[in-house]
Order: sequence, then C-alpha cells, then structure tokens
Amino acid sequence: MNFTVYLLGGKIGGFYVEALHEYEKRLSRYCRIRRVCFASGEQLTSALSPRTHKILISRRGGKSLSSEALADRINTLTLAGISETALILSAPDLLPARAGPFPSSPLNVPEKTGLSPGADYEILTLTALDMNLGLQATLVYEQIYRAFRILRHEPYHK
Repeated sequence: MNFTVYLLGGKIGGFYVEALHEYEKRLSRYCRIRRVCFASGEQLTSALSPRTHKILISRRGGKSLSSEALADRINTLTLAGISETALILSAPDLLPARAGPFPSSPLNVPEKTGLSPGADYEILTLTALDMNLGLQATLVYEQIYRAFRILRHEPYHK
C-alpha cells in the first residue's frame, strides 16, 4: 500500500517534521508513505489520480474509527487491490466545523477548500477539536503505524 498525505493550506513546524520523519522510517517496513503540501485544493485536485482512494480527514461529519477498525479498513483496501491511498488534511479554517447536509460519502466538498465538488471522498474524523496541520499529520502517521502493527500482531510499545 502506498500512502500520500496531502497537507492543504499550511506548513508545519520543524518538530512535527522530525516526528513525521521518525514515523516514515518506522513505516518503511510496511508501506510507502510520503507527504505533499499544497496551498489550495485546486492544486491538489489536479494531482489526484482517479484510481487513488481518497480519504478526507475532517473534524466533523466523518466516521470515527478505532485503531483496530482502521487496521481492518487498510486491510480491506489492500485486499480490494487498492494500492494508492490519499489522505487529505486541511488547516482548520478550510473545512467547516460541521458537515451539515454533506453525506459521509461521496462528499460534496465545501467550495472553501477548493477541492472538486461531488468527488468521491471517504471521510474520517480524528477528533472534533481544532488542531494545527502538523499535529494532525503526526496523529495520522501514528495511527497508520499502529494499524500495521495490529495487522501483523506485533506489540505497539517496545
């Protein structure tokens, strides 16, 4: 499985970059993961392949998964032959506080993000709390790492 984590609308602090590098090193045993920053959703939309499974991380309106459920989801995607997954994270001011009338999938992405309206995005929620982009990215990397440890029946803590 190849993951691309798209950071939309902001840059992240140096200490978060260090944490992401550590998780990239740990994850290299299980998958390929990379990080790409975009200033706008229009740039992101043009970079996404139609074959890529898209997951939007939103603070509201998405499905909240346990670590075990995320591991199962990754396993299901892999067994379905999906090799590319895009995880889209946004600065808090670009996504609405609540999804309102937007369904879970497909998502009519709010225009403020600049993402293609009506495109198919799976929506997941980390928390309803506002978090800066660096913290969101670190949590996503950590949860992917934890998911692979669960899938391989390896202890998480050393």
